This record gives sequence, structure tokens and C-alpha cells, in this order.
Amino acid sequence: MGNVINAVRGLGEKLRSRAASVVMLAVVCAMLAVAITANLTSVSIRDGQEVTTVITMRRDTKTILNKASVAISVNDQVVETSVDDNTRSIVILRAFPVTIVDGGKEISIETVGGFVNDILLEAGIPALGQDDVLTPAEDAQVTEGMTINIDRVTFEDKRSTQSVAYSTEKVKDSSMLKGETKVSVKGVNGEKEIITRYKYVNGECVSSKVVSTKVTKKPVNEKILVGTKVKTTTTTTKKASSKSSGSSSKSKINTDTKSGTITVDGKTIKYKKLLTGTGTAYTAPKGAKCSTGCKPGVGKVAVNPKVIPYGTRMFITSADGKFVYGYAVAADTGGAMLSGRVLCDLYMNTERECYNFGRRKINVYIL
Repeated sequence: MGNVINAVRGLGEKLRSRAASVVMLAVVCAMLAVAITANLTSVSIRDGQEVTTVITMRRDTKTILNKASVAISVNDQVVETSVDDNTRSIVILRAFPVTIVDGGKEISIETVGGFVNDILLEAGIPALGQDDVLTPAEDAQVTEGMTINIDRVTFEDKRSTQSVAYSTEKVKDSSMLKGETKVSVKGVNGEKEIITRYKYVNGECVSSKVVSTKVTKKPVNEKILVGTKVKTTTTTTKKASSKSSGSSSKSKINTDTKSGTITVDGKTIKYKKLLTGTGTAYTAPKGAKCSTGCKPGVGKVAVNPKVIPYGTRMFITSADGKFVYGYAVAADTGGAMLSGRVLCDLYMNTERECYNFGRRKINVYIL
């Protein structure tokens, strides 16, 4: 009986020892479960429109993304936030291309977004000048594929000098015969300084405008005296004959410029036009010919054919009415006439007659 009781006691002790072990194991397992649960983190990964949730004990973001098979490019941006100790959020901002055209030079960059001004700073673009033009505006939101254009605008002022033309003033003078003119004050051009502002866009001139003009030298206006006196005279003059331009006779001459007539010894001659200028005289050796091919002689005079065409008939006197050459025909020319220094060169038979005539002002009445 005693042996049975001892055996039962031993069995009870063994059972109590095994129960304690089981309880201990259960407690350890529970503690491990609590510890593991406490270190587990729920990570939400948003990549564009796609959201992936990962349960992990890892804390390193790169490791978590690798575990979730999320690849990150060099220009992508990872934004991470924690809701609590066991909840995290990771947002992947994918970089997209943006083109910047600065002063005509193109630059391509990748960015995750922002405002235009932020992108310019990110790309290291020099600050804009006050006249530069940015498109779109610096506070515009950057979008994928956008082109940001910067027009660099500069201005340059250039000085130049221009001539200021003088004016011509005609003043009537009753002391001069009608048809006569005289320059009393010779005209002189002036000068002015002009400042022109040129506008350049990206180094190319696109417009210009004059911003200031200043006369640095005033012009001197030319003054021309214009005769208004009508000459009607009766004089005793020397008249050249057809045989000798030096011989003379007394003649009465009445000149009326208003009616366009000249009266010589009572004979009235109608003329179309009156020319006044310098007259000279010449003679020619035997066998000489005029430029028109005819033989020189009294009554054949040299002219500028552009002023008085060859073959023009005319009546010639001195401007003061003291000498009458008479009827003449334009038949010859010469350097003095072509240059404009002399209006007519009158043919005379001898050198003495030429010397006596000299150089004087003449009236040429175009018939």
C-alpha cells in the first residue's frame, strides 16, 4: 500500500514539472509575438497612381523599396512621412523632362516639378535682367514636356552726325533788272548729332528708334537777290556790222522786258526768252571750222548746246546797253561755255576787236 502511494506522488510531481514547462514556453512565445508585432511596420508606397503596401521590420528606405521592387532613378525624389511608429508612407516623385531656351541656347533638364522660378534656380540659369522676357511667368507650375523660354533683351545707344541742309531765300531787289539774280549770302550746311537706340533680342537687332537730336552747327541760309526792275532805255550805241565787228554806228535801242520786245532804230524785234550771263569774244585763223562744221564769221557764236541748242537764232547786246552785237546763230562751242563760266563767245574779225570787247555781261535774246 505504501509503495502505491509513493508511486502516485512521484507521478504527480513529474506532471507538475511538465505543466510548468508548457506554461513557460507559452509565455515565451507570447512575449516573442508581442516583440515581433511591436517592431513590424506597415509601409505604403505610392508611385504615381500605383499604391503598394509592405509589412516589414526593416527601417532603411532603400531596402524597403528594393523589397517592393520599386526602382529609383537619379533625378527621382523620394518623400517619406510617418503616421506613427508602425505606419509609414513613401511617395515617389518621378522626374520628367523640361526644356529651357535661354537666349537662344537650349538646355534640357529633368525635374520632379515646382514653379518656373524654382526650375531656373535648379538649372543654374543666370538671373533675369529688367528687360528680359520670360515665358511662361516665373510663378507658373512646371509640367512634363514644358519649354521655358528666356529672351535676353539689351539696348545700345549709338551717336551719328548728319548734315542739316540750308534753305534758299529769294529776295526781290528793285535795283536789279528783271531776270537778273545775285547770291548775296552763300548757303552753308549745318550739322546735327543723332542718338539712335538699338534693341537687341538674344544678340540680334530687332528695332531702332531715334531718342534725341541736337543741332551742333546751325546752317547758314542762302540769300538770292532777284531783280524786278523793268528796263526801258534809249541809248546811242556801237553796233557791229557784218563786215567788221569793230566798226560801229549810232543806234537807238528800246528794250521792253514786260512785252518781250526790243526795238533797234525803230525796228521792233520779238523774242521768246532772255538769258543774261558773261560774254567773251574770239577770232579764228583762216581755214578753221566751227564745231557744227560751218566756217566761222561775224554772227556765229559759241554756246553750250545744252543751254542754247545749235542753230538757235538770237539777238545779242551788252547788259548795260552800250554795245550791240546784233543777230547771231549758235554754231560753235568751247570749254568755257561747257563749264558754265561763259554764256556766249562772240566771233569777231580781229584780235583787236576781241581785246576791245574784253569780258562783259551780255543779254542774249532768244528769237
